[in-house]
Amino acid sequence: MTTTRPLSLRRALTAAGAAALLMLTPPALAQERGEAAPAAQRLAGKPLARAGLTRVSDLFWLLNGWETTSLDGYAPRPSAVGMPGTPLVMADGQPFDVGPLGQPTLATLPVHLQQVRAAEASRAPQLVAGRLAPDGALRLRLRPPPPGLAAEGAFSLGNEVGDPGPFRTTEREVLNVDRIGPQYFAEASLRGPQGASAELSLQALRHYTTDRPIRARTENVQDTLDGPPLQQLIAPRVSLRDGALLPGTHRLTVDYATLRALPLFETLGYEVPARRRRASASVRGRLPPDRVLPLNYRLSYRHATLRSAPTRFGARAAPFPSFDWAEDRLSAQLGTGRLSLRSGPGDVPVEVRAGLSGDYVHGQARGASLDDPDVLTARAYTAFSVPGPGLRPRLALLVSQTNGQFGGGTLFSARYAPEERAQVGLRLGYVRRPYAAEGRQWYWLAQGLPVPQAPEARVTLPASFAASERFTADVRLSRSFTGGLRLTLEGGARHFQSMTLPDARYGFAPVRSPVYPPPGGRLVPNIHLHTGAAGQTFYAAAEGASTFPEGLAHQLRYRIFAHRAVNSEDGNQRAFDQRFRRVPRHWGRYTARLAVGDRFSVEARLTARSAERWPAYRRAAEAGGNAYRHRLPAHLRLDLAVTKRLWRDHLRARLALRNLLDAPLRSHPAGPVRRLAIFLSLEAQF
Repeated sequence: MTTTRPLSLRRALTAAGAAALLMLTPPALAQERGEAAPAAQRLAGKPLARAGLTRVSDLFWLLNGWETTSLDGYAPRPSAVGMPGTPLVMADGQPFDVGPLGQPTLATLPVHLQQVRAAEASRAPQLVAGRLAPDGALRLRLRPPPPGLAAEGAFSLGNEVGDPGPFRTTEREVLNVDRIGPQYFAEASLRGPQGASAELSLQALRHYTTDRPIRARTENVQDTLDGPPLQQLIAPRVSLRDGALLPGTHRLTVDYATLRALPLFETLGYEVPARRRRASASVRGRLPPDRVLPLNYRLSYRHATLRSAPTRFGARAAPFPSFDWAEDRLSAQLGTGRLSLRSGPGDVPVEVRAGLSGDYVHGQARGASLDDPDVLTARAYTAFSVPGPGLRPRLALLVSQTNGQFGGGTLFSARYAPEERAQVGLRLGYVRRPYAAEGRQWYWLAQGLPVPQAPEARVTLPASFAASERFTADVRLSRSFTGGLRLTLEGGARHFQSMTLPDARYGFAPVRSPVYPPPGGRLVPNIHLHTGAAGQTFYAAAEGASTFPEGLAHQLRYRIFAHRAVNSEDGNQRAFDQRFRRVPRHWGRYTARLAVGDRFSVEARLTARSAERWPAYRRAAEAGGNAYRHRLPAHLRLDLAVTKRLWRDHLRARLALRNLLDAPLRSHPAGPVRRLAIFLSLEAQF
């Protein structure tokens, strides 16, 4: 798809979108009705298809109570509001842990949005896959293949309208080529009797580097005019299911991903060409299904690498940091299925689950001398729940040991329905987590791993890493009224102790380049890691949803956030404050959807958020002009998506307009500025 740059086109699109919104007034909710679990949300397949999303990572922007930051505009790092880390991502029962040097998983996830049947997100600690996810979890439930032989595919392409390209006012000025994508997806499946099936899928995408600050920072390590794209991903996936040859049910999944990108290392201050590869194989199942004690099992192996890569022409301009790191992970889980226990006739049944799980991680780096490159974690867990129409409590317990350091947690949740139209939900949690189990780059750096660093960078690491502790509490009250109105109130608090957080202060170093006057620059890191950060975070939210008239749905949500640091010694307060000051204090969204059956829908989302503050980038912002910002201003964003089914429902076309008001949006001080963008997606099923 090709777009032009004139300002008149941008104004016309903005006016047309605004007019359409006023005429249609509301398109709608992607949240399932009746969900009352605190700090949780479920997105079903149909609302996902109508929301105008193009990638799995877009889900976090659609979910309530999540924040995403991105240094390149394409690979977001999500986090639940009030939580310090990234969530655990599960796809069809398989966990996707952080990659080498703590790189985000979403960039190499071998799952396309068209494969997702439902997404379940938790912003509180959760027991999942035999482990505790302290920062929440995202579960992707994939669609089972249809009976017989089937095939499907998808294509999407985006373009940022009105962007003049990186060479404006220079002799190399060219037309706008700020393409987002293209992205391709294809899948073939065969499903036979008794649940046996085979699936083969492949997705590929390509993004481009046209943002001026990114090009200025990378001028000294690659040819920015003809170098590699900002992102290039190829990810095949094979899945086999058996329900007839062996007792029980079993599933084998093999996937591979190769990503060529320009990651920005915190210890370096600018992007460098790198190639990530990940190959994994997992088998899981249930055996046997017809006995008193059914057993569930899961065994997986993953090999991941992160290596420096030359430019397209093989040129390595000094100083080019060279790195070569690999990680092997072996994971296992064995547990019981859901057991129903009764103490006597007429007693309320208690459902029980229990099991063991473990992970072994081995890190390798060329030219490094690691004293302890291995991380071994062993766990034992159990969960109790009491199903019923009224009070439904659940208790989960887990104990673990990571390289001799104790960990574990206790999670309690309950839902109570005093009447048919009202529900109350409560969730409490305590988690103690050894730092080595998080897989962060700071732990491996302390072991001697050669992470790329700038010559003038200063990185101070602690002598040892303490296990962190957190206490969480969430409550939700919801009530339905006649006429389709539903109101929800929610609030939560978190208390953190012994957190390991960086206190960073980035300086600015000019990069003289003949291509980009005035000169750009890169960051000069000054990072001090603190292990005693402590404090609390708080949030409160209100939501109203209704459907009136039939086919026209509305949702209005508002959230307020606050935090408080309690340990002021040795920079711990600054580290805690840096992490949570960047969360907007106020956030609100109005969502509306107009649906005509299942064949046509229009959805719009109007999002408002207050300013974000990033104290670590104050020095760089003061010295670097427009290259960096330590305060991201408040903004108002409008998105519009139109979906239409064609050709007897074999084809679905979707047009999405993001940031229809053309506001200059930024999600990270060193990231690109995003304006109005147009996306076209086509999905086919046969």
